[in-house]
This record gives sequence, C-alpha cells and structure tokens, in this order.
Amino acid sequence: MTGAERARACRAAKAGKVIAAAPPPEPKPLPAPKVRKARSDSTDSAIIAMANASKAPLMPPMHVSLTEKAMYFWGGIIESRARDAWTTAELVTAAALANCQARIEEEEYLIEAEGSITTDIMGKDQINPRAKLVEIYHKRALALMRTLRMGGTAAGDPADLVKGRTLEGAARKMMQDEDDPHGLLA
Repeated sequence: MTGAERARACRAAKAGKVIAAAPPPEPKPLPAPKVRKARSDSTDSAIIAMANASKAPLMPPMHVSLTEKAMYFWGGIIESRARDAWTTAELVTAAALANCQARIEEEEYLIEAEGSITTDIMGKDQINPRAKLVEIYHKRALALMRTLRMGGTAAGDPADLVKGRTLEGAARKMMQDEDDPHGLLA
C-alpha cells in the first residue's frame, strides 16, 4: 500500500467509512532451479560426448526445408557445436544459415559464368547485379552467425565450449576408427 492509499484509509477510518483494502499482490513465481552443466573435463562429459558421437547427425526441424546444396553446409554448421548444445530455435537459425550459404555459392557460380561486368540495355558496362545479391546474402549469413554465436568469440566459457567440441570430435574419430581399424575403407 502506498503512502497516499494509507492516508486515504486513515481519513476514511476517522470519518467512520469502511474502505475495502486492496487485494494483496500475487506472489512471484519461484525461479526454476538451475541445471548445472557437466564440466567439459569430467567423466560425465566424456560419456555424453561418446553418446552424442554415436547418434545420427542432427537433422533440421520438420517445418524447415533445406535444399540439397544447403545440406552440405548444414553438416559443417551443426558440427561446430556439441550436439547437446543445440536448441530447436537454434536449429531453425542454422538451417537459414545453410540455405543462405548455398545461395551465396550459387550466385557466385553464376557471376563467374556471366562475368563480373555485364552490359545493360543501353550498352553500358555495369557491375553484375548478382554481386549486390551476394553482398546481401553475406550480410545475412554474418547476422545469422552472430545469432548462433559462431563469430569468433563464444558465449559462456570459451575454453569449456572448445573442450566440449574437442571431446565430441575425438569420440567421432574413435567411432570411425572402430568401423575401419586398418584404414582400408575409403
């Protein structure tokens, strides 16, 4: 109750009037308990990394479509972080990044085929309009990479994230070596 409300209630009480008290404020919900992430140098982390490496690669969410070319970029993007570090929202953003990188590659291929300089309707030389598209796609890719925290510095403890990726990468390599111990399959 604020000071003004208290003063009004006192005046009303002196006058013999009854004023209904304001309902008590609703209690604030308790914060969710923090789930501690296993340290990257612990046995639990090694077990999680081995389990993640043995699973099939992450696929984009069902409501997101990727072109066949974008699937090549998808694998590299997904392997940039430990499997258990991805959320569904981040997978959607990763799919957008993969599609963007595929478009960049496609437009750059067309620029290479058409040439950097083209002729307009009036017969004047001009920069290929596809170059502007490539620039726009690059800006979009950089923004998506920032959203995914893939641009140079990582959120959280960078050493811990690197150790997590390293553990999972080593587990993946170990799984491949078990499938082909003598290196005969290529």
